[in-house]
Amino acid sequence: MRLTDEGSALLGHFRRQHRQAFEHVTRDWPRAERLELARLLIKYAEDSSRLPMP
Repeated sequence: MRLTDEGSALLGHFRRQHRQAFEHVTRDWPRAERLELARLLIKYAEDSSRLPMP
């Protein structure tokens, strides 16, 4: 499966918004906690990709 140009643009927009939200919410957190949350979110996303599709 391949994303259309419109889909790629939408994905890029979503990723930028997600990154901005992460930075805003965690702006006062210690660096170690920000890195730990990022690590766990990446792990969650990777494991979620193995879910069976309906």
